[in-house]
Amino acid sequence: MDDVNWQEIFDTLTDMVTIHDAEFRIVKANTAARKLLGLPFVNPTPTRCFRAFHGASEPPPGCPSCSCMATRELSDALDRIKTLKGLIPICSWCGSVRNDRGYWASLESYVRDHSDARFSHGICPECATGFDSPDDQNDGKQR
Repeated sequence: MDDVNWQEIFDTLTDMVTIHDAEFRIVKANTAARKLLGLPFVNPTPTRCFRAFHGASEPPPGCPSCSCMATRELSDALDRIKTLKGLIPICSWCGSVRNDRGYWASLESYVRDHSDARFSHGICPECATGFDSPDDQNDGKQR
């Protein structure tokens, strides 16, 4: 996505959104934020977020945004995020996924190997209606 498309999407958001650098400067603000905070329409001046949001000359105690920026929690959390991107070749019959080496693997193992996600298994109510409980005479087999 090019910068023009990104900016158009960013500006169509009706909620106020600002992006800050490590020095608490507002480096990007969507249209809603610029209107609400009175920021210049083009190339906002390097206004500090605590001045724009709180009217303060320094980060106020208890501001979650300022605390997050100060402690680098957000930056650290973003560093830990892995994102799956692109097309994932998946078998329409069994749901196996072809990995980068051309071998077929379970969806769970593929996602586990390519992200930090983990799986927990259960049976949804719709699927559970097709099975007897293990205590029944069919020993949990499909009806």
